[in-house]
Formats: sequence, structure tokens, C-alpha cells
Amino acid sequence: MEVSTPDTPQMNQMSGLTGLANLIQKKHPGYTRKEAFELIKSVRNQNGGKLVGLKMKRFFKIAKDIGRRNITKMREKKNQEGSEGLKLKRTCPFCFKIFIEMFSRDRHIRIMHSKHPAKRVRKPGRALECSKCSKTFYDEANLKRHLRIHGENPLGF
Repeated sequence: MEVSTPDTPQMNQMSGLTGLANLIQKKHPGYTRKEAFELIKSVRNQNGGKLVGLKMKRFFKIAKDIGRRNITKMREKKNQEGSEGLKLKRTCPFCFKIFIEMFSRDRHIRIMHSKHPAKRVRKPGRALECSKCSKTFYDEANLKRHLRIHGENPLGF
């Protein structure tokens, strides 16, 4: 693949790599020039620092394996970034408590971090009462969740 002559070894080496980069770009149009040279460098490192004597079929097999590993790494990184973003969205900006669901976070902010204490305190007349044990709830979602303790289906199915 690489042919060197005594007068210009560096120039011939670069032209060989350029040809190889061109071939990679022909076979895989999605690769940029820089990515093609990075792939060549990765194949060289995987093959013990040599490209001389490496057959094209073997070169592209190694390149394919490296590409698969890179894609897997990119997917893992993307998934990790996605979960981090969700954690940030479900975190209270005031006390940094993390919630499983967005509505729980919103309810927490509305109740715990309201600027007006009068809005935080619920009126006793609005309390919802459990028909089985007379426990009171100010939030309908909490009453529905509580009804599951008694074996009742809150939706009536």
C-alpha cells in the first residue's frame, strides 16, 4: 500500500494515505476527509502500527469493526445525555429534589415554593375525604392513590 523511494518517502506515504482516504470516501460517502484519515489512523493502531502489507479486504474488515464500536459508543453517549437531560427537567430548581414525574415536580413547586403563603395553605372546605377511613386529602390524585389501599378502583372499572 505504501511505497517509499529514497528521495521523497514522506510525499509518497501521504499520497498513499490520500488515495486510501479517497477510497474510503467512495465506499462510505457519509465520511468526511477528516473522519477518513482518523479511520486510517485507527486501523493502523489496531494493526500494530502498520499499514504496509495489509490487504484491502483485511483493512476494510478492521475498519468495519472500528465503525461498529464507534457507533455503539455514540449511541451510549446519546442515551446517557438524554437521561441526564430528563433528570434536569424533573429536578426542582429551588431545592434540587429529583422527581420521577414532571407533574409531581410541578405540584411540589406550586405547594412548597409558592411566594404567597396564603396560596400554599389549603382551605379546609376543599378537602376530599376517603369514604372508607375518613382520611382527608387536598389533592384528588392523592385521594385516588389512597383508594388503592382499600382495594377500590378510583376510576370505577
